[in-house]
Amino acid sequence: MIEIRGAEQARYGPSVRLPKTDDAFSDQILWHAQHGPANAAAYCRKILDSGALPRGISRAELLVDLGEYSQMAGDVAAAGQAFREAVAESGTEVDSGTDPRPYLAEWCLAHGDPEEGRRVLDEVWRSRPRSVHTYISVGELLEEQGDDAGAIKWLTAGALRALRDDGQTLGDVQFILAARRRVRLAQGFDEDDYDVMAEELRDRIHPGFRDIDPA
Repeated sequence: MIEIRGAEQARYGPSVRLPKTDDAFSDQILWHAQHGPANAAAYCRKILDSGALPRGISRAELLVDLGEYSQMAGDVAAAGQAFREAVAESGTEVDSGTDPRPYLAEWCLAHGDPEEGRRVLDEVWRSRPRSVHTYISVGELLEEQGDDAGAIKWLTAGALRALRDDGQTLGDVQFILAARRRVRLAQGFDEDDYDVMAEELRDRIHPGFRDIDPA
């Protein structure tokens, strides 16, 4: 890894280095987060400014991390700027990894212009995202916002995409089906075939889970 020396070392700690891989970054960001979100945000910014991104992590993903830690540190303006930069970096074709658009939409709904947040979500929907994680992110965001009908729409679309994708992990399929089931049952709907499938997949992936949590 690339070492940080001198005054920069004093700021970031004696063991801090710029990571070369995503695993090394995960270890380092956890260390920094233990010392506060502002410290973790500063570390993300340091890597971004260096231009030496860890292998396996895109600039957009690192900007999302910067935005999240900035928001946790109370720097709402910096968080919004980071999310906007992340969206500009990634565009609309997000096949895998982190889609920054739901993060920007959530920020707009909570701290910026709610109308802009809704426009961002409409744009994401019209782009027909290929990543199942985008549907999960938006579905859970709308669930938190109390828009259960919108959450069900997104989670159903994502579940259908996940079921059509042979390369999708079984865990992701189960996760989005379970999220859809949770919102539907909270709205008083009867279980449908996809809800039953969510339970069957849970039992396959986590045998004995039903004995711990029979819900």
